[in-house]
Amino acid sequence: MKKLVLTLTMAVISALTFAQDAAKEAPKDGWKKSTQFGINLAGANFNEDWKTKQGGFNNASIGFLINAKADMLKGKGLWSNDLQFQYGMVRGEFTKGSTETRKALDRLFFDSKYARKISDKLNWFGGVNLLTQFAQGLDYSKNKQVISSIFAPAVLTEGLGIEYKPVPYFVLQFGGATMRQTFVNSDLVAKNVAENNKTNGAFGVNVLDNGKVLTGLKYSNDIGVNIIAAFDKDIVKNVNLKVRYAGFKVITQTNASAAYRESDAYKIHKKLDNRVDGIVTAKINKYLNVNGTLILIQDKDIIAGWQRSTGFNVGLLYTL
Repeated sequence: MKKLVLTLTMAVISALTFAQDAAKEAPKDGWKKSTQFGINLAGANFNEDWKTKQGGFNNASIGFLINAKADMLKGKGLWSNDLQFQYGMVRGEFTKGSTETRKALDRLFFDSKYARKISDKLNWFGGVNLLTQFAQGLDYSKNKQVISSIFAPAVLTEGLGIEYKPVPYFVLQFGGATMRQTFVNSDLVAKNVAENNKTNGAFGVNVLDNGKVLTGLKYSNDIGVNIIAAFDKDIVKNVNLKVRYAGFKVITQTNASAAYRESDAYKIHKKLDNRVDGIVTAKINKYLNVNGTLILIQDKDIIAGWQRSTGFNVGLLYTL
């Protein structure tokens, strides 16, 4: 009898323990939301002897970020939304005797996706993604020529596919039916970029007709396949690593006119476009953090090689 009571007691304890663990691991239906606000400051100052002997220029920079996430879980379905805004400015003496403010970082990212379980690690999904910037981008080597602005360019991607999620912090997506629109919603940007490239195209979009900027909406519509891999995990205590890779392979372009198809500017590349966004954040205390960022882009409509942007900041981060 004692053995039976002991066995039953252990069984109940084990069952309760398992139930508690399962309750901790199994997410509850409903909304889960979070918002982060951040500000980063940096600066450097040199005297004339330092600048003339070793180089360098006086500068001060400020950066802002907003990250907002909202996920809705219901049964086997998860609707996830992610909004990211980053903007930074640097003020410095870029040329001797002249101090000015320039844009250092400008990114608007929005991703909305619905995924539904097929199995424990496999889901089907449908989603939309937008990537653009807010402020004008200038080419200072060409007398501050405007070469980008809000929605010029902007990339909108819609797709359906399958995703593999073996662990909570990693997901691999394959979009077999994906469309990508590239917008150039600025006549000035369209004209400057097209003329600089000596073609009719700007970011892969037909924008000029006999040297004149086309009126109305200027965009391209590409059909292809999309690959995304995302990692988000605390790699050690108080240190988080986020890395997102996105690849898009163009199969065809649907909206180009016959005249544009025959022009030298119409050159659909069949190779994979690549983009990598990475950020590592180390929390010093509840509000203070150190972070480093990396952006790599390879888009043949812009340039054959890789574009790279890196940053390192110390700043304040407040989470709601």
